[in-house]
Amino acid sequence: LIYTVDLADASENRRSARVTLAYEPENEREILFSRVIEASGTTHYEIDNQRLTSEEYNERLKSYGILVKARNFLVYQGDIEAVAQKTPKELTTLIEQISGSDEYAERYTTNERAKQRAEDEAHTSFTKKKSLMTQKKQMREQKEEAEKHMA
Repeated sequence: LIYTVDLADASENRRSARVTLAYEPENEREILFSRVIEASGTTHYEIDNQRLTSEEYNERLKSYGILVKARNFLVYQGDIEAVAQKTPKELTTLIEQISGSDEYAERYTTNERAKQRAEDEAHTSFTKKKSLMTQKKQMREQKEEAEKHMA
């Protein structure tokens, strides 16, 4: 939040804000991720004080497993209360988003359908085999009965 008050001194109204995350990956030097909100209200992103587009910034964060879309590394104002009010289904969706498993939902659904088809085919084949075995047994019994009457 940037709070400003209408003051007589115009320079006092030229407020800006910067949030910096200092991240030190294992066996690497510290990296500074920053978001800057300027007095005009525009935002820009920086890594190690070099200005980047939001896409470049997010890709770099993602390369370290920090998913901005999932909001898994910062707790924003109001998030705790919002999470506490979620339904179980909404909580599941949130956990899938944070863990990144939502990216595999379509593939999971496709594989689940393929598995169901395979199970259905296996059940059909088993039922058909069982029916054929019963018919074979009946035919063998009929053959034996016929041979008894012919003898």
